[in-house]
Amino acid sequence: AEARPARTPTPAQAAQQQRMRDCNAQAATRTLRGAPRQEFMRTCLSNRPADPAAAAIPAPTSPPVSGAAGRAPTAPATTNPAPAATRRTP
Repeated sequence: AEARPARTPTPAQAAQQQRMRDCNAQAATRTLRGAPRQEFMRTCLSNRPADPAAAAIPAPTSPPVSGAAGRAPTAPATTNPAPAATRRTP
């Protein structure tokens, strides 16, 4: 199949794409995750003025934790083998 030529976005689409990039960068700078990020993105993308209380929250000074950030805690993995009664023998 032939590849279609890339379309150039309309001015409105280009503005929306730029707004997405800007809001995403701001959310990353504030290290927002989960529901606070969703609310921030919703407000930012809707062109409504930001909530003054949310704007007053300073960004954390410590680097963000990667990996399990934003997830529910899980039980630690066990390293003990299964009891002898449940082990399979070849």
